[in-house]
Amino acid sequence: FRMQPNGLMIPTHYPEGLDILLQVMADVQPDRVLYGGDEADYAEMSRFRMDSTTYNAYTLAESIKGLRLFLAKSRAQAPDARHTNVASNHGDRPERFIMQNAPILGGLVPAVDNNSRRYPANSYPHLVGLEELDIEYEGGYPAELVKINDRLYTFHGNKSKPRTSTAIEYLKELDNGMSLMFHHTHRHEEEHLRRKYSALGARGVGSMAFSNGCLADINGLVPGYGSGVSPTG
Repeated sequence: FRMQPNGLMIPTHYPEGLDILLQVMADVQPDRVLYGGDEADYAEMSRFRMDSTTYNAYTLAESIKGLRLFLAKSRAQAPDARHTNVASNHGDRPERFIMQNAPILGGLVPAVDNNSRRYPANSYPHLVGLEELDIEYEGGYPAELVKINDRLYTFHGNKSKPRTSTAIEYLKELDNGMSLMFHHTHRHEEEHLRRKYSALGARGVGSMAFSNGCLADINGLVPGYGSGVSPTG
């Protein structure tokens, strides 16, 4: 969220899109749900200079509470599905902020905690309560890699080519017949490559690298290289 001078919280996510997503989940009842990372921006703890005072301790707290509510709704819409959340550069911001500014607090775990995985108190999975929601967490960004099936893998990603195709860059690294779903670029991308022979022993087996875009506001509310805020907010 951004907070206006009158205290009004303006969402930087896309509430209407999230609502449609939850409706689709309830209708389809998927057996696998993946959260691809950057579920919260955490601009308040970014290494980049904040663009205005519209970010503060209140917006940080509301973002964490709002994300927790969304994840709980998502789990409720697909109660029988396997839910997996992959680590990301934005999701890791709370931990990196602590390590940069108060490293002695980095690994602290509450003494009384029902969290059996013992996530650090200021880590993303602990802040939003992933384990209580029965959502798996694949940490270790950017090295985390989740196998969806024998030919499809996913991770958040660490490449972004604003003027060319990021998907093509990933295709160059894929083994024959393997495909990758990535999320880091926040935009829809899709590229295909068909080789003569694949590692699977079949002719003409294709590979694919794709990203499904994002559910954030894309009209300038999310802080970025090309956005700015006037002195009046």
